[in-house]
Amino acid sequence: MPGMAEIPSKRQYKAGEVCQYTDTQPYVLQFWESEFPQLKPRTGASGQPVYTKKDIATILRIKQLIYDEDYTITAARKQLEKEKRRKGGIVPKEKVAPRRRVHPERKKPTHPVDKQEELFVDQVPRGRYEDALEEIAHLKLQLKDASTDARRLEGEVTRLQKASELSISRLEQILEMLS
Repeated sequence: MPGMAEIPSKRQYKAGEVCQYTDTQPYVLQFWESEFPQLKPRTGASGQPVYTKKDIATILRIKQLIYDEDYTITAARKQLEKEKRRKGGIVPKEKVAPRRRVHPERKKPTHPVDKQEELFVDQVPRGRYEDALEEIAHLKLQLKDASTDARRLEGEVTRLQKASELSISRLEQILEMLS
């Protein structure tokens, strides 16, 4: 993962640049923008999101929390809030050894009430439920992107079919003239 020093200094960055500097996909950025109130890029004159260096630092920290330290989205959001209150800002930390997440069903409750609070709908551990909701939201974004691509490709196929029909018609006219 590139450090902040390796990112060129600019006033604002386009989404493509941010994806390149942070090694993330556009749909991941969109998902994180919907899940993390700390990540709210402005909208540029073209209507596209534009990011600041602070936004990039936030993205790198989110990525570190989720991928390197194994936080859930909810836990990462809370950690960012805590860091922002404590430091007045979000700064990506240097890489540390990943912290392994303990699955809720493997936790030993300290009190019987704790065990009841961990269980949610129909005895599903809360952590697994929240992870499932996060995955569903992520899959919805992927489906939206795929749907957009499919519509674009359908338009391209229609255009190519019309061009093909026009070419066939023109060839038939030329053949008639030659006969």
